[in-house]
Amino acid sequence: MRKPCVVAVCVMSLLLLIGLGLPGQSLAADERLAIGTASTGGTWYPLGGGVANMINKYVKGYHAAAHPSGASIENIRAVARKQDALALSMPDTAFYAYNSLDAFANKPVKEIRGLMSTYPIDIQFFALAKSNIKTITDLKGKKVAVG
Repeated sequence: MRKPCVVAVCVMSLLLLIGLGLPGQSLAADERLAIGTASTGGTWYPLGGGVANMINKYVKGYHAAAHPSGASIENIRAVARKQDALALSMPDTAFYAYNSLDAFANKPVKEIRGLMSTYPIDIQFFALAKSNIKTITDLKGKKVAVG
């Protein structure tokens, strides 16, 4: 009876020592970074996912994940609340937040910083050829979808 217990203790000790000696993941967990984007049907959600993938691949000690959101205003507020570490925003919304204008009139967000520009933001309008809309002024009285 005593011999099997001694063997079991020796085997467990050996496995423990081998496990401690092997290189592997650090004992400290990676810091999690939430990235606010926009709706899943838009451009920002996959863009944020790409940024998260790059962080996960090249930046040790962090695990990033993009999540859908209500876009710029919601994203800046989430960063201000420290709910998100990173977020996408239109430049004008970031300007309004920093300078306490528009949606941020009562609560400026002075702690935000721009890290990078993603792409030039041009405004493009499309209409069906048969709609007879040729200029912006032709939109008067029409329903316009944005986003």
